[in-house]
Amino acid sequence: MKTPPKELTAIPQENVVFGGARKRFGSDFFVLLGDAPFENLFPIKPEPTVERSKELGWFNGMRFISRFFSKGKRDYVGILKAMRGMALDPNNPLHDFDVDFWFTQPCFAGIGKQEGISDADYIERVMDLAGEINREMKRPCLALHIAGELDSSSLWPYRLNTRKEAAEYWKRWNGNLHREVYAARAAKNPGPNAWRNLENPTPDLFAFYHLKQRDIKQDPLYACCSRAWSVHQYYEWGIGTVECEANCMTPWNLQLQIAFLRGAARQYDGYWGLDFSPHGGALHLGQKDEESWTFYTREGYRAGISAGALLRQWVSAFMSGAHRLLEESSYGTHFMYDFEDLQGGDISGIGVDAANEQGYALRAQAAGNVSPVGKNAGIFADFALRRHRDRGRPYVPFGIIIEHDHGWNSLAARRNEEGEDVGGALVPDSWPPVIWGGSIAPEPGDHAITNFFRAAFSAWPSFYWTPGKWSPGKGAKMLCQKKHYGAYWDKSNEEAVAAVLEGKLPIENLEQDLFQGGSRWGDSFDVVIENCPLDVLKDFKVLILLGRVKLTGDLLGRIKQYVAEGGTLVVNVLQLDADSEQWLGLKAAGRINRADTSKDLRSGTVFEERPFSYTLCNADGAEVEAETNAGDGLIYRMPKGQGEVFLTTAHYLQADDALATEEEGMESRMLHIGIHLIERLYQKVRIVAIEGPAIESIVTRTEKSVKITLINNYQTPWSGGLSWKNDSSPPIVRHNAFDCWRDESLPVTNHGGAYATRVEIEPFGIRVVEVT
Repeated sequence: MKTPPKELTAIPQENVVFGGARKRFGSDFFVLLGDAPFENLFPIKPEPTVERSKELGWFNGMRFISRFFSKGKRDYVGILKAMRGMALDPNNPLHDFDVDFWFTQPCFAGIGKQEGISDADYIERVMDLAGEINREMKRPCLALHIAGELDSSSLWPYRLNTRKEAAEYWKRWNGNLHREVYAARAAKNPGPNAWRNLENPTPDLFAFYHLKQRDIKQDPLYACCSRAWSVHQYYEWGIGTVECEANCMTPWNLQLQIAFLRGAARQYDGYWGLDFSPHGGALHLGQKDEESWTFYTREGYRAGISAGALLRQWVSAFMSGAHRLLEESSYGTHFMYDFEDLQGGDISGIGVDAANEQGYALRAQAAGNVSPVGKNAGIFADFALRRHRDRGRPYVPFGIIIEHDHGWNSLAARRNEEGEDVGGALVPDSWPPVIWGGSIAPEPGDHAITNFFRAAFSAWPSFYWTPGKWSPGKGAKMLCQKKHYGAYWDKSNEEAVAAVLEGKLPIENLEQDLFQGGSRWGDSFDVVIENCPLDVLKDFKVLILLGRVKLTGDLLGRIKQYVAEGGTLVVNVLQLDADSEQWLGLKAAGRINRADTSKDLRSGTVFEERPFSYTLCNADGAEVEAETNAGDGLIYRMPKGQGEVFLTTAHYLQADDALATEEEGMESRMLHIGIHLIERLYQKVRIVAIEGPAIESIVTRTEKSVKITLINNYQTPWSGGLSWKNDSSPPIVRHNAFDCWRDESLPVTNHGGAYATRVEIEPFGIRVVEVT
């Protein structure tokens, strides 16, 4: 076996710890993980896809799912000891690799009995050994999974009274939700997969830690959630690393997931990452009803998300600052299998639950046939782990503050009024986004969050659920078989599928606005919640209060200091209380008017708006920057210390009919004057101007340069310009531009101190331009 490039071995992390003050988020900790079947562990034998992946230099880490072990093989202490040996053995494929173990319920049910101790004591022994291995390796090379997508497995009550009650319900029952689902279904359909000891079920890892009251911040744990609405809660409970599963059956597009993940990690000083599922939920392509996971044969594309889309997602997450990336099922997606050998396309025979010689033989045969996904994995690993490991730190000028108990855009899985299970985790997301699983009725403030992100990201939501059918999000052209697509299926879908399978139509053409799209203001947002500490708030140039959050109490105190020291705040009149009104010198008339036009007084631009309501106000010493056609103020600018406050009086900056209908394409109901305000602030705080059609853009800074990542998620070529001045921090002094993705220099022009370069990007292409 060839030795991989030295640079690909696991990256030492001498300055990275699992606990401690503000060390984790500020680090450049990065691990790229593949997925491995479990035969590599018991008995220990070479796993062909792991060996081949390491030979080709695709990964510096692997994930092993242990929940599928049979009862006779669930010796987790033994597994960890074996992992230690494999990591130390230079002849083992796992030598110098970082490793994840997926240890979740019901893995530990009754396992302590084999050692003559309680299950909880056995779990603690596993955790202690994991920490011991990391200390021995002098880096956090081993991570254990603590909670598997519990946020998408909730059986919510039909109605709860308050959001605080919903948050407490979520926290209290989070460790028991899977048990509750299993128990209800086992009573109806008892069988070999049903739990037998339902009266005293073993706790999963999360419930165990609450029971033992252990300081989990010091343990090498990570949690994976299905939707990003809950990520702040996971960090708040003490979990140091949180990931979101991207793609599979979620309307959370990648850019929105990153905004929540990165903001939560910043607030709680954690690691964050993405777990990329190679399937798109509603995307069932194929002549037969084969698996929808990404699958290529020698003849070409068969099913799932395309290799090109996965590559763009990896680059987006990496340049956005992710600490960890996982590509699920790499043993399947990165290699090509003979379709006829897989019983009509059923790939389960090669996967993590295929503990048999046939699955091993199929993987051994496929290991010599690299798929387009595998080729892209090599391209990405070469970029991220070798040539451009110094990606810089993301420049995120906007902090979005939402309420602690928001519960926004959570999964609509719940009981009915009679308390019956109406589908559990199988009830998909709905439009409009639900609040706390549908147990809390949404309000206009919740819709304001929806409208803001609809304006910011073209690809959100990717798709959603209305009773009886999957529906495409705006611009998402997901084509599939009739039975999966309901009323949206027509004959042209069948023709498009046939064209894809015959190689006449690129699958990427059907994926536009599927999980990634254009970004109106760049990928420039981090979402924090209202208890965010002041030192984190100071990281942002602009803070926007969004939704029902109130500028009151401790938050008001922190915001006062933030603005006094030079920050910019955007706040709505409905988010104020008596104390914040007094701070702003606001005199509200208490009368509500309606209008359907707005005017920006700085430029004179008049916007035709959908009818909206606003509160009449008068503010001492404030400048009116926008008004209605009646001359009433809509946006007030208020200088405060070294900073400024923008007060908006149109209720949540949205139309009275806050949510677009399905037929209208779910367009944003955010007012044009509100979009104009954010655009003006964005132009003020951006360090590089991007001219051209809307495109996904990410800006990062190193000590000596600025990097601009441009990702074209559309089938048309992109042509545009980048321009900057020598006033950024760090300063750009030599005015050279280099395309890191293609390894080529770009010409730079100078017009009166303004520097610029042109960029051309092919359909579904990537550029990473470094300016020094």
